[in-house]
Amino acid sequence: MRVTHVLNCLIAFLLVHQPSVRKLSLLVPDTLRVPPTICFSSLKILHLDYITFQDDLSAQRLFSGCPVLEEIELFEIKWHNVTIVSICTPKLQSLKIKDLEIDDHDWDESDGCRVMIFGTSLKYFEYSGEPSNDYCLCELSSMEKVEVKIDNVGPRLKIAAYRLYKLLMGISKVLNCAAELLSYMPSFNYLSSLAFDRGPVNLDCKVLLEILQKSPCLEALEFSEGIVRDHNCDWKRLLDPLPSCFSSHLKQIEICNYFGNEGLYVDMVEILLKRAAVLNKLVLACPESRRTEEEKVEIHNQLIVLPRASAACEMIFY
Repeated sequence: MRVTHVLNCLIAFLLVHQPSVRKLSLLVPDTLRVPPTICFSSLKILHLDYITFQDDLSAQRLFSGCPVLEEIELFEIKWHNVTIVSICTPKLQSLKIKDLEIDDHDWDESDGCRVMIFGTSLKYFEYSGEPSNDYCLCELSSMEKVEVKIDNVGPRLKIAAYRLYKLLMGISKVLNCAAELLSYMPSFNYLSSLAFDRGPVNLDCKVLLEILQKSPCLEALEFSEGIVRDHNCDWKRLLDPLPSCFSSHLKQIEICNYFGNEGLYVDMVEILLKRAAVLNKLVLACPESRRTEEEKVEIHNQLIVLPRASAACEMIFY
């Protein structure tokens, strides 16, 4: 306890008497007590690891006292004593959040905190973990890249869906459990690159189509774990109605790790080629060990002759 008290005194001294600091990293094993008055007028980078704030006021003092932050990392913050906090830094460009792993036996939804983030200059946002808190991104106008990596949420799937919606965007498997959110999906007018890396993506998924519809300037689309579709769907009607980015901006599509039926695969690639009018590059990567040389040659021969809407489109095979 004495060590923790001394540590908090040192932190309090730093927060009050060192306003010219440009980068601050804090790892505190116990409750952080923020002094009543702080002002980091030059602080641009703030990394917080394993922090437990004393209360709402303590958390708000820290973030309000850093008006020119450009980068924030919040690693496994314990928000248990905080119900709501606002992070309003007009110069913030990068925000990374890693949430704590939830112990289902001890966790209650009322333990979650509502974190309001106002980022008019925010360009990069990364979230990973279990959605144990509400993160609300507001006033976005410069967003360029978003990465969302969700851990296994088990029986909390529907609650996770609502929290992911507030987190700017979710992943299709989760949002499908709360389809009523689709009509309220926010627009991503500045999003240029979108990657799906937690399992194969169903091209017939309403959530995928809605995200693409709300991303008019999307230039690069990546399916890191492959693509699939329902066997009973009309494959000719995939991506219908056509998202506007396919006609005006989408220049690169990458599909990796496909293991399924070759006929379905060729059909889906054909749809993408026919729909993407300004596509420059289509990258297709399949696991080496899953195909014989003869099978690879056969698939290649089927794909290379597929009609395409963009005469400039190059197909690259791995």
